[in-house]
Amino acid sequence: MTKKRKTPEQKLLRRLRIKNRFKGRLHGDGMLAAFLYLYRIDCDTNRWNDVFIDQPALAAEYESFRAQQAEVEGTQTLQRVKLRKQAESLVKAKKQEELNEIKLALKTARRFGTAVVYLASLPTDRRDKLGSREEKQSVAAMRKASINSNKARQLLGCSITELNRWTEQGLTPILYTIASNYDIQRRYWAAETMAFAKDNMASWRAEHETLKAENRRVGIAQNRTTRQAASDLAQQITDEIRHRSSRR
Repeated sequence: MTKKRKTPEQKLLRRLRIKNRFKGRLHGDGMLAAFLYLYRIDCDTNRWNDVFIDQPALAAEYESFRAQQAEVEGTQTLQRVKLRKQAESLVKAKKQEELNEIKLALKTARRFGTAVVYLASLPTDRRDKLGSREEKQSVAAMRKASINSNKARQLLGCSITELNRWTEQGLTPILYTIASNYDIQRRYWAAETMAFAKDNMASWRAEHETLKAENRRVGIAQNRTTRQAASDLAQQITDEIRHRSSRR
């Protein structure tokens, strides 16, 4: 035997416990809870007349409650719209400020003849908007021929630590960088730079090993001197304590 499904009206009446006991159970906070529940499901008094059978005063009170809630929600909606417009205005102003800074930097780069390198570091939409046709063609050729860090390590057969060290020392200068997610700068080198590094990396490594050995010797000597000074100080303190003890 299939169980007969209850209508939405019956579910509402059961949940609010208002069949023949509406007056006695719903008052104060209970009444407010009932009104809020009715309002949340967008209860129309014309549709849910069973809720307010023989309760005209309660129906009028609920209508007043609906009007108040609608007014509150309308005010909140206006506030949200206002805040959204303010946020959009701030974002737009920020983007315009960034665009002005990029235009100024590009103008300076064109003056010094480095516009192509600067445009290569910009996002595609900014580059297409600000660069001339010739500049964009030069940028495309440069980016096609440039080498990223992964490819550079494969070509040189070096570790990322060595590549970073040579870059910091100015031995493998970066051609341009592109900002990616999480503020990570992706680095690109010219093919000529990698060729120069490949020819000289053996001597760079030898110099680094020599410097490491020298630093190790200096460090050992410094440690030996420090240990000796600490030992002398400890012996001095011990002798002073013994001298004081003997005088007593």
